[in-house]
Amino acid sequence: MSHMIEVSSLGKQYSLHAPRTAQKTLAEELTQLPRRLLAAGKHGRAPQEQFWALRQVDFNVEAGEVLGIIGRNGAGKSTLLKILSRVTAPTEGRARMCGRVASLLEVGTGFHPELTGRENIFLNGAILGMRRREIAKCLDQIVEFAGVARFLDEPIKHFSSGMYTRLAFSVAAFLESEILIVDEVLAVGDLAFQEKCLGAMGDAATGGRTVLFVSHNMAAINRIAPRTLLLDAGTVSFEGPSSEATERYVGGKRRFDNVGRRPIDQVKCNRHWRRDHHLFIEELGIAADQDTEITSGESLRLEVQLKAAGPYRGLRFGYSINHTNGQPLLTGISDTFDMPAGSRLLELEIGQIDLAPGEYDFSLALGTGGMGDSKLECDSIVGFGRLVISDALPGGRMFGDWHSGWGAVVHRGSSLRTLDN
Repeated sequence: MSHMIEVSSLGKQYSLHAPRTAQKTLAEELTQLPRRLLAAGKHGRAPQEQFWALRQVDFNVEAGEVLGIIGRNGAGKSTLLKILSRVTAPTEGRARMCGRVASLLEVGTGFHPELTGRENIFLNGAILGMRRREIAKCLDQIVEFAGVARFLDEPIKHFSSGMYTRLAFSVAAFLESEILIVDEVLAVGDLAFQEKCLGAMGDAATGGRTVLFVSHNMAAINRIAPRTLLLDAGTVSFEGPSSEATERYVGGKRRFDNVGRRPIDQVKCNRHWRRDHHLFIEELGIAADQDTEITSGESLRLEVQLKAAGPYRGLRFGYSINHTNGQPLLTGISDTFDMPAGSRLLELEIGQIDLAPGEYDFSLALGTGGMGDSKLECDSIVGFGRLVISDALPGGRMFGDWHSGWGAVVHRGSSLRTLDN
């Protein structure tokens, strides 16, 4: 076999609206079988709608490679990993794997809730075909990485979801397997553990293991996966460098074409509003006389209409301009202001945006507090349009061919002087 993983014309079909029946004993099944056969002969089978979760998927993965897999919900990512992990069988095509596979598809996969953490480690190792002494060599490393030494001999049904995830990842990462498959379960863990996991997956690939990594975190995909598959409606819409794959994935977001205020329900964005607070952003848009494309160093003005059931004091806007992979680049907070009961229209000006030419996502939040203390977030608008910065500098000068690898922030504070006598 020339590749560690070979996937050819892979497809998975499901039947929608299949009839569900309660579980019956063997005696009940045998008693009712003649009646069901007679009914089927008279009326035929009820038609069922067929749905292809995957169709004509082809790709190869080399030993020691980290392959990212991205796509929107329902694109077929988890179905693909389940087939590769031998959890479900394909309807058509084939997937060949060279070596033992350790999978982390969802919280608690492969764990028995009545067994202790220690017993589950040995159980998973035995499933991989490892001998007991081989598992014992890895035990201390697994426990230390997961940080569950205190609870190792407790039944894992008492573990929190975060403890489940930490132990499950540690088992998959440190037991001997040639292929590591990780679905989007790391989001359950805290940020520090996510960083450890990303480092461990990179180390696994450096050590010769093959890693398949599904995530909605584009920064993580770009960091550890040189190549990425973009799935769309069950098919591979793009296969290539992760930077290009992630750009295509987020490319469906639109630019700041909503000049002037619009009600929030007419703005395509992700919104997080604490409904226990009777204060929210009602309308949002860039100023009517603001260009939809700015040059580096210019300002951006937003018009924000708020609505409140009662008075609020000490409010602030928090804003973030992010790379399209989700990485924050510029963040800041406004001065404080008070909000009376009713509606109020405000203009927020973000001055001197020193970003290189390109496209960026924009987010806005409303709450109290500041950079150095805890804040109460009342309403936030994530991914409000796409900020476009042209390749012209103030004064008509041009950046020229700016390479994205040089970074997104433009630093204007350097100086140069001649030291020759």
